Amino acid sequence: MINVESSGRAARSSFSGGRRAAGLVFDPPFRRSPGRHIGIISCLIPSKHGNGSRLVHSVQAVATPNAASCAPAPELLMRISDLEWLLEAGPNPLLTTQPALRLMPSAEEIAGVKLPAMTCSFASEVHPQYEQVKVECDEWIERVAELPSQAARCFLRDCLLPRLVCRFIPGALPGRRLLQAIKLVAWLMIADDDDDDPTVLGSDYTATCHRADRILTILTQPADAFVDQRLWNYDLLDDRLSKRCSRQLATLADLWREMSPDMSPLLRSRFTSSMVDYLEGIKMQASLRKQGRVPNVESYIQIRRHASFTIPAFIIAEYASGIELDQAAVDNANVMQLMNNAVDYISLWNDIFSCYKEILVGDYFNLPSILYMHATPITNSATNCAYFQHAINHVAQLTQDLEASCASLIESLIEEHSKPSVDPSRRYHIYSYIEVITLGMSGALAWFSETPRYPHPDTQDQLN
Repeated sequence: MINVESSGRAARSSFSGGRRAAGLVFDPPFRRSPGRHIGIISCLIPSKHGNGSRLVHSVQAVATPNAASCAPAPELLMRISDLEWLLEAGPNPLLTTQPALRLMPSAEEIAGVKLPAMTCSFASEVHPQYEQVKVECDEWIERVAELPSQAARCFLRDCLLPRLVCRFIPGALPGRRLLQAIKLVAWLMIADDDDDDPTVLGSDYTATCHRADRILTILTQPADAFVDQRLWNYDLLDDRLSKRCSRQLATLADLWREMSPDMSPLLRSRFTSSMVDYLEGIKMQASLRKQGRVPNVESYIQIRRHASFTIPAFIIAEYASGIELDQAAVDNANVMQLMNNAVDYISLWNDIFSCYKEILVGDYFNLPSILYMHATPITNSATNCAYFQHAINHVAQLTQDLEASCASLIESLIEEHSKPSVDPSRRYHIYSYIEVITLGMSGALAWFSETPRYPHPDTQDQLN
């Protein structure tokens, strides 16, 4: 069990509800603290608009080479063209210009924020080969990142990216698949840094779109295809950044060429489709930053789910763990909801840990900042997010409600697949998938707590 305690407790919200039960029995045993209560939530954030307007539209996968192999995910983001139409259409309840909102909290206010109690009742583990793979992976990561100074390289190593994957996928098959998973997740993490940095790609919509298109070209072409590094448009960024982006794309192509033949067609298609959604999400973020627009809370949640690479990372975890879900399991409503809840759980905890660093560089794309800037009322409460501490506490409570919902979904999935009529192979893979999800949730939270990647003025206790 993870238990990261600090002063400041989460304010209670009304999002948890439904039936309650104490304790769960798992077969195989998914280690969970006894007496933990579970519940069901119908949605993360209720709509504030009477007409139920949402910033979500059903769309097809973007056109790319061999795009027919990219099956669209169940919930895709609206296309960038739709977003641009909204931006040009004038006032809209879904998008608000920054000047119409309160400014972000002051340095003094965020310096006084206390991290809420951080607990996850799912077991947390570290892959037993972590120490063996750490040195090799650190060297590979440093070569890909191409950082300008020894201090920057030391900090990157201190951030423990290999440990992130060894916590996120502690059940990965030892050897090659573990190494591949570490490298691919680390590559996505390095790319994500560029996407969030306003001085690189964070607010450069054109360069973001160009790199996204190049990534999709790599993921959708035949494994033995040649990737021409010269296809990178050097006019978009300065020479140093252009060369680095070009080399990083070549590294991704080499890694994907090594991994993709070992993936089943369904798993490969799901990963590529999840990357389509992810790249659409980061393009949307770049467009919003460029326009100086702030989404409302509900819209932010939908954008955030895809603009992080957590969904692709969970599919990588399936590959690394040797799990093969069939189409019926992938389409199972409880499986899909479990994935969405787990992704939101990790994304919101990441927002709590990273918001301090992001605010210092003027980046508002995290839920505490969105809540604070909108002074969002807390349902069934006399308060709102008038203070940044309120926003932090409220996001922490949402994570606990999501965890409770995951527990209830897991209970339903185990009940559904424990029937004698269920094929033993499907049962095994569903149970293994559940374990991947729970270990990923607890592992991500543990890593957020121990990496210096997310500095925070509040002192954090050690993990138990």
